[in-house]
Amino acid sequence: MKTPDMEPAPHRPANARIDIELVFLLLLLSAMPDTMVIPLVKELVVDRYEVTDASAHLFLILNLVGALLALPFIAILKPLLGLRKLLFASSLAGAILLCVMSMPIGFVFTIGLRLVEGMTDVLIFAVLMDMISRIGPKEVPGFRFGIAATVLMGGLALGMLIGGSLADQLGENVALIFLVGGGIYLLIALLAATLKPFNTQVDPVVDESTTVHTAPGRLFFLVGPLLMNFSDRAISGLITASLPLYLSRSGDYSAVWRGGFIASILLAMAVANIPAGWLSDRFGALPVRIISGTGYALAIASIPLLVDHPIPLLALMVLIGILGSGLMPSALSLLCLSGQGAVGMGGFRGAGEFGFLSGMVLSGILLGSLKSLGFDDDSGGAYSVIILAFAALHLCITAASALVILMGMKRR
Repeated sequence: MKTPDMEPAPHRPANARIDIELVFLLLLLSAMPDTMVIPLVKELVVDRYEVTDASAHLFLILNLVGALLALPFIAILKPLLGLRKLLFASSLAGAILLCVMSMPIGFVFTIGLRLVEGMTDVLIFAVLMDMISRIGPKEVPGFRFGIAATVLMGGLALGMLIGGSLADQLGENVALIFLVGGGIYLLIALLAATLKPFNTQVDPVVDESTTVHTAPGRLFFLVGPLLMNFSDRAISGLITASLPLYLSRSGDYSAVWRGGFIASILLAMAVANIPAGWLSDRFGALPVRIISGTGYALAIASIPLLVDHPIPLLALMVLIGILGSGLMPSALSLLCLSGQGAVGMGGFRGAGEFGFLSGMVLSGILLGSLKSLGFDDDSGGAYSVIILAFAALHLCITAASALVILMGMKRR
């Protein structure tokens, strides 16, 4: 009589490797359209529709709001369509929306479509990350998510580069950048149609022996990673909104230096994501997450100490990127234990978008409050307090999310 251990390994098609690479290619492409428009917001919104800079912020913010609104649709559409059809439909919808935005439809309609496009963006992300969680050996989810994190960062960077490089060439026809993004979404839809059913039916990352079976346990393994990504992306919002201003005021750094500091974080993180994912598989996702999250917060808190010393500050930025590389692979590995699939991945993305938006808004509110209390933002004093506050918040959420995961482990 055969025992479960004696069962033969499931058959893997010969083209499995190609399909895995195709999913990563789709992830790379999906990250590009959103960031392509960021360098061109002034031309696409302010100049094109003659609105204020404040109104132009709605163009970015509503895309994040759309990401949050997409979450219930994932739960509804995935059982109805399946992963491949949902990926095809979402990509096709994104292509249509961007093509319409290239037309002179007015500011209100443009930001309305931008909100809906944010929904399709999250649907695509959730499906692709669910596919990645199901492809390949279930013993190494962190390694695959490390690759995914690097691919995502590469796609975001490529989108920024393409958008910036096309700005001068497009001139007054800058709205054609939407057609470029729409073409990328259309390519994703066409490639999605070639994906084999194998990609959505193989063993998920965790099998029956490791999946959390109790409802409370699954909830803990869902909430913990969502808290993690919220705090991680809140720091990203701080880096985007406040760090460049802080460096220009406190350290009097030029635009080249400021760009180099922030780029060094992203580059170090992109390089270290894959090794960090391997460490997550080797030593456990939760220990890696705790060490990475704690070190990341402490390194962020050290920025004010080195802000006047460019070379040590550059080394610190590289260290921030290395420590931050363990955040996403470990959090996604823990999220897989919830067994929520695309719904969990969509929630992960939504929590991150909410964190990013909160980080940008909260840093602005804190800056205004500190100035009213007498802090001098010209010398960077107010920004130093904001950076320390965000680092402390990240430490607290790291501890809280780790406790949530430990509670989930006790209820498996």
